[in-house]
Amino acid sequence: NGVNIGGATSSTYTIPSIVTADGATYTVVISGTCTPPVTSTASVLTVRELPEILADPASQTVCAGSPVTFSVNVGVTTNPTYQWRKNGTIIGGATNPTYTIASVATTDAANYSVTVNGICGTPVTSGNGVLTVDTSPAITAQPIASQALCEGVPASFSVTASGTALTYQWRKNGVNIGGATSSTYTIPSIVTADGATYTVIVSGTCAPPVTSNGSVLTVRELPEILADPASQTLCAGSPVTFSVNVGVTTSPTYQWLKNGSPIGGATNPTYSIASIATTDAGNYSVTVNGICGSPVTSGNAVLTVNTAPAITAQPIASQALCEGVPASFSVTASGTALTYQWKKNGVNIGGATSSTYTIPSIVTADGATYTVLVSGTCAPPVTSNGSVLTVRELPEILADPASQTLCAGSPVTFSVNVGVTTSPTYQWLKNGSPIGGATNPTYSIASIATTDAGNYSVTVNGICGSPVTSGNAVLTVDTAPVITAQPVASQALCEGVPASFSVTATGTALTYQWKKNGVNIGGATSSTYTIPSIATADGATYTVVISGTCTPPVTSNGSVLTVRELPEILAGPASQTLCAGSPVTFSVNVGVTTSPTYQWLKNGSPIGGATNPTY
Repeated sequence: NGVNIGGATSSTYTIPSIVTADGATYTVVISGTCTPPVTSTASVLTVRELPEILADPASQTVCAGSPVTFSVNVGVTTNPTYQWRKNGTIIGGATNPTYTIASVATTDAANYSVTVNGICGTPVTSGNGVLTVDTSPAITAQPIASQALCEGVPASFSVTASGTALTYQWRKNGVNIGGATSSTYTIPSIVTADGATYTVIVSGTCAPPVTSNGSVLTVRELPEILADPASQTLCAGSPVTFSVNVGVTTSPTYQWLKNGSPIGGATNPTYSIASIATTDAGNYSVTVNGICGSPVTSGNAVLTVNTAPAITAQPIASQALCEGVPASFSVTASGTALTYQWKKNGVNIGGATSSTYTIPSIVTADGATYTVLVSGTCAPPVTSNGSVLTVRELPEILADPASQTLCAGSPVTFSVNVGVTTSPTYQWLKNGSPIGGATNPTYSIASIATTDAGNYSVTVNGICGSPVTSGNAVLTVDTAPVITAQPVASQALCEGVPASFSVTATGTALTYQWKKNGVNIGGATSSTYTIPSIATADGATYTVVISGTCTPPVTSNGSVLTVRELPEILAGPASQTLCAGSPVTFSVNVGVTTSPTYQWLKNGSPIGGATNPTY
């Protein structure tokens, strides 16, 4: 094939014993001294292969019904022919390089070989390809359809099956059971949880696996009590029910007991009393039986019957006690776990929570109606009858009679605040001496006189304790102003001299206001009013208004002041120039000269008879 053959350098080339690889095209290149070398024409060597089997048919294991094919590797055997054999016997028509069975049966199981021939040499026969035919699983005996067994005994399930290389997997309600992989599955001691439907899957070399019919295991439970009846504490009249948890006991029967003795007719899963009484208190249990095993009895459920509060002795209906003494209230009651709450006029008293309530020293505010609310474990609470406490007050004076200052003729009333003194009596006193008939809460004088002035008090007594006497109320009697000496009726004084007016009066806390012609004179507020030097304008009527604590004020009689004016000429006669024969009159302005008289003069000499204001 154009590639130098090592050592083949002569005119002849010989292959002593040809093999397949020697098949090729051979040429020779002849060279000499002169060029070029020459190459021969090709000589083709075809190697006819001896019959040979490089690989025997392979042994196979297949499931019945499957196809199978055997084949042989004859290498490069030239023009091979084939004859397949079964257990050494020629198979008619089986002359192909492969031999196929479309669907094997168990009868096809055998040793398969092939004889290969060619155009050279002698035929060769392969080794055997063994055909093994496996079968699918088939159940020939199903597990038992069902079984009902008592808890604690063994339960067994088994299956019989045919097939190749069988395996088993038991199941419980469709779930694989770990380790249950034989034809028989046994539960050594069954419990409630083992109650189920059991099946087994039988598998083998060949599909499909098969599942057995279900085998139902019913576990008959032993009598058991998972939870005892519960103890209960209830109030009389309440319903009660006891129950027991018997788990999955099969076909349980019940017998309830009280204090260990069977209760007639109490054969239900629960035992009820519609309305309990104190006589129902006791220990309740139940005996449970079944179709397997021995009866079992529960522990005791203790029924405690409490009673509602009931008052067996009421508090005292009423009591009237003097202030300062103790007061006590008590109640007697029956019932379970009683508690007490005393109330005053319906309002809880803090800390008053026993069957007796005592006030160590009563005061006015303690007068009330007292009740007690008795409660207990059971309803309803009960309230006692009311117990009325009347507090007889000691004599007391909360406010003394008030001192008073009044005008004579006024009414006066003295009163005293005796608080809540019970059934008080009164005795009024003046200057410490009892006043006849003055036994009322107040003492009055319709119209007081100055002789009524004094110290007034009152003695208060009651049905408890000792009498008490008030402090003094001082009565001061004021009098109204009275003029005992009037001002001088009138006076005529010459201008420039002093003028004085005075008044004398009696009465309380007198004040004075002098008036001139009815008009107040500023600063003229004493019993005497003096003008140091009178002038014409001071001529007037003077009065004084006297006021005091008591009304009415009084006004004095008028005192007339006449001012006698000094002679004066405000304007002299006027000079005149007239014609002879004309009249002439002279006049003079003498102001307010008191009672003036006139004397006209001519050239200093009196004119006889000229005594008029004019001349």
